[in-house]
Amino acid sequence: MRYVGISLQNTEGEVPTELRERLKAFWAWRVSQAAVSKDLADRRELAEFGWWYASGKLEDAWALEQLITAVEIAGRAEPEHQVLQRLATMAREMPGQAIRLLRLMIDSAQEHWRVLGWTDEVRAILTAVLGSGDERAAGLAVDLIHEIGAKGVRDFSDLVRTRRSKG
Repeated sequence: MRYVGISLQNTEGEVPTELRERLKAFWAWRVSQAAVSKDLADRRELAEFGWWYASGKLEDAWALEQLITAVEIAGRAEPEHQVLQRLATMAREMPGQAIRLLRLMIDSAQEHWRVLGWTDEVRAILTAVLGSGDERAAGLAVDLIHEIGAKGVRDFSDLVRTRRSKG
């Protein structure tokens, strides 16, 4: 999975349609296998889909939905920073999916301090979702800000205050 993702990142120009379709079929097969496997390594392999997503070479909506599935099964996405950077660029156009993925990543982070390492990316995603005009997604973003604040990460509380003053 990682090798394919890095290869996608290093591909200049568009990926041919036939290759994209083959990759999608391969991914669907791996997800179906990992979902029923008792082997933890099979599920962990799906975390490497983050490389595919971060490449930006696949259709945005499809790649984001697949990454959500990967994190639901694997409990994480690799490489985290690249995934979050890419998500920040998509969050305004796909705020519901963006906040869902962000929540999954934060909830699955075993150590709460990891979120502090993602501060810039998380702030960019939350700001984009809050400014997207999608009130449901914005409400979920506010809920997430409160929840991580209750865990001691208060770096984003100013976003809620700013939202209140505008609304």
